[in-house]
Amino acid sequence: MRPRDMSYVVILFLGLCAFYTTLSGIIMDMRGVPTFFLHAEMGYACAALGALHLALNAPLIRSYAHRWRHPALAQRPTRGRRDFLQGTLAMLAGVVVGFGVGRKVPSEGRSAPMDRGGATPPPQPITPGAAIALPPPSPSGLLLDKAIRQRRSRRDYAPLPLSQGELAGLLWAAQGITDPARSFRAAPSAGATYPLEAYALVHRVEGLAAGLYRYRPTEHAIEPLREGHFERQIMQIGIGQGMLAQAGVVIILSAVPARTERRYGARAERYILLEAGHAAQNIYLAAEGYGLGACAVGAFDDEALNVFLQIDGRRERALYMMAVGKRRV
Repeated sequence: MRPRDMSYVVILFLGLCAFYTTLSGIIMDMRGVPTFFLHAEMGYACAALGALHLALNAPLIRSYAHRWRHPALAQRPTRGRRDFLQGTLAMLAGVVVGFGVGRKVPSEGRSAPMDRGGATPPPQPITPGAAIALPPPSPSGLLLDKAIRQRRSRRDYAPLPLSQGELAGLLWAAQGITDPARSFRAAPSAGATYPLEAYALVHRVEGLAAGLYRYRPTEHAIEPLREGHFERQIMQIGIGQGMLAQAGVVIILSAVPARTERRYGARAERYILLEAGHAAQNIYLAAEGYGLGACAVGAFDDEALNVFLQIDGRRERALYMMAVGKRRV
C-alpha cells in the first residue's frame, strides 16, 4: 500500500475514533455518567492515529514549514496554510462550544434528563413525632465467617416484600446504636463524628407505604419524608440499573461533611468515604444473614440523587446506594 493510501486509511479511522470519542464525551457530560464504554480507549486511539498521520505526512509538513520560514515563497496563502488556519479555528470553536455546554448543563439541567418519568415531588410537611418505630434488630443466625464467605453482589430480586424486621436489621447494621451510653454505632467512624445519614427508599416492605424515609439511629426509627412509588425515577438516577427498581428497598447513604471537618479539616473527606464503605459492608453482611440479595451502587447521577433527597450537595451530599431485595429461588 502506498503511503498516500495508508494516510487516507489512517484519516478514516481517526475520524471514526474522534466521532465516537466526541459523542460518548457529550453523553457523559450531559447525563453525568462517570464512564462510557471504550471512551478512554478511543481517546488514546485518536492520539496514536494522529501521531501516525503526522509521521506519514512528515515530508509535506516539512514543505509547509519551509514555506512559513521563507516569506518570498508564501506571498499568497497556500492550500496547506488555509487548511491549517481552518483546522485551528474549528478546534477553537469546539473548545468554546464544549465550555458552553459543560457550564450550562450541570447546575440546573444535568438532572433534567433523568426526570422524564415525572418531576421530583415537592417536599411533604413532616409532622413532629411522626417517626415510625422499627422492631429491635434480631440476630440472623448466620455465623460471621459464613456470611463473609457467602457475600456476593446480587442483582436479581423476587417481587416480594421485605419484613419490617429485615429493614430494621439492615438500617441498624449500617448506622444503628450499639453502645447507648456512649452513642457508638455499628460502623466505625473517625473520632465518633458520625457524618453519615441513612435513607430508606421503600418499594416493598410489609406494613410500610412506598416512599422515602430517613433513619433515626438514636430512636431506631424511620421518619417518613415522601410517599410514592419512585422505582422508575431511582432507576433513571442510577443510569438505568434495573435492580434499583426491582429491589424491595434502596438504602441511600449521604454525608454531612461539617461533622467530621470540624475535627479533621481536609482529612475528613477520606474518613467520610472510608466510613461509607464500612456501613455498606455491614449492610452486605446483614443482607446475607437474612438470606436477602444486596448490591452496592456507586454509578449514579450525583446531582439528580441530591435533588431527589432534597439536599443541597454541599452541606449534605449523597455518597452511596445499596439495592436490597428478596432472592429469587
